[in-house]
Amino acid sequence: MTTNQPHGDAGEGNVPGIRDPCRTEVAGDPTHVHPRTPPEGNEPTGGAGADGSPPPQGRGQRSADRPGPGDYLRTHLQNNYFVLVFGFVTGFPIILLMYAMGGADIFTTEGESIDMREVAFYLPLNIIFIIGMNYWAGWLKREKGWKTNYTRKITHISNFTFLMLLTYFGGYTASFIFALLMIGYGIIIIVIGDGNIFYEAVAREQDAPFRAFYLMVPSVATMIAVLMNRTLFGEYASIGYLVAGWGDAVGEPIGVRFGKHRYRVPTLTGIVCTRSIEGSAAVFLMSCFAAILPMVTLLGVSLPLAIAAGIIAATGATLVEAVSFHGVDNFTIQVAAVSLAYMIVEIL
Repeated sequence: MTTNQPHGDAGEGNVPGIRDPCRTEVAGDPTHVHPRTPPEGNEPTGGAGADGSPPPQGRGQRSADRPGPGDYLRTHLQNNYFVLVFGFVTGFPIILLMYAMGGADIFTTEGESIDMREVAFYLPLNIIFIIGMNYWAGWLKREKGWKTNYTRKITHISNFTFLMLLTYFGGYTASFIFALLMIGYGIIIIVIGDGNIFYEAVAREQDAPFRAFYLMVPSVATMIAVLMNRTLFGEYASIGYLVAGWGDAVGEPIGVRFGKHRYRVPTLTGIVCTRSIEGSAAVFLMSCFAAILPMVTLLGVSLPLAIAAGIIAATGATLVEAVSFHGVDNFTIQVAAVSLAYMIVEIL
């Protein structure tokens, strides 16, 4: 049978015993049913009387079907504009805290001031990369029928790899320009929303009706992790770029294609998400390589020590990825991998 799926994928819904083979999935209808959907019909609920009338409410009691604060928040998180405000309110104070702890040095190489000549060179380079790479990913989905699970990871790998190259060749000024542009780019595509080629390249259908929310959360989580690692571990932050960019990125497509042994992971919005043991194994193997490479090439760590530190860092990254809330693993993976590698090389 000829299919339109990449890498010979059997297509959604064709894996026995699994409704949706995507590594992060919503059980049942992929458009997602609200986790607190009220019961259908006129059946009594919450101890109603025989005639179906609601029971008397005492002081301090709340009707079982009355929305709580969590329901109101989940409802508003389906609005793209509210998602942007929520991300700013929750993420910006933490970013300011990291800046207060690390100072301007976390944005530059060895405390150097920002050179406007570097800005003039790296600003257009970053813009061309961001627009070109994301348009290509959207084109693969729209014209070639690739799943969002694949096109999203193309952008994931490309972004972190490009950030690593910018750090290596251009220093932290170049990488900071890239980070600022990515924030602006993320805001624009969330405002534009459904149907736009750039938004559709990265917004999973399985995350509906919280597609924008699950674009915002990984972006804020990534920025906080990068700044925290730069503040606490200096150049070892580069390990986190590749472990998150390569290690985490291979888990989803491997899980989509080969995942048979699945397990539930917590979510922030009540949707049902799973990962697979096969995907987690892929995260570990790629994370080993991703952690060893920058230690040997950038940090001057001897190969035997880099291998030992890389295996430990990859183990930690895989374990935290397996239990992290959906969308937050860009933070937990980076912090775990960088802190463990730093501890092995610099402290032990």
